[in-house]
Amino acid sequence: MEISLGVIIYCVFLGYYVCFTQRYIRIYENIVVCIEENTNNFRDGAAAWRWRGGLERNLGLINRALDSWMNAWHLRPHDFVLNNNIAALLAQQGRYEEAQKFLKIASESPIPTPELKAKWDERMKQFHAVLETSKAKRDAMNKQSRNSPCKCGSGKKFKHCCGKR
Repeated sequence: MEISLGVIIYCVFLGYYVCFTQRYIRIYENIVVCIEENTNNFRDGAAAWRWRGGLERNLGLINRALDSWMNAWHLRPHDFVLNNNIAALLAQQGRYEEAQKFLKIASESPIPTPELKAKWDERMKQFHAVLETSKAKRDAMNKQSRNSPCKCGSGKKFKHCCGKR
């Protein structure tokens, strides 16, 4: 089944329109239906899921975009751009360890253009800076002072309970 050019133009136009207004719920629902129909009609499944994930991300449907990109990833696991997009979404959600796995796969995948190489290097610097900051915050939150109540719920001070070791 072929997808008509008019349907694609309609979806792209409405996607662009809704992204900037985000007020017209009926149009938004029509776009989501159109995305789902077109994904089922694409011959290249990975490209369809990747396209769908991009539109869903632009519409603010972050979890749905991640699901769509994961479907594409199962079909094409060594796609540089796809792994990069998944890692970016996971990092936005604070899931840094999972994001690192996808960045590792992306680093082993061929980079499609030289321009992406420069962007990739910059993104990696930013990601590692954010990762270090988040680890420091997590470690600070997990530290427990000796005089605070123990987290096990015993009612004793930490130093007299689990901190005795």
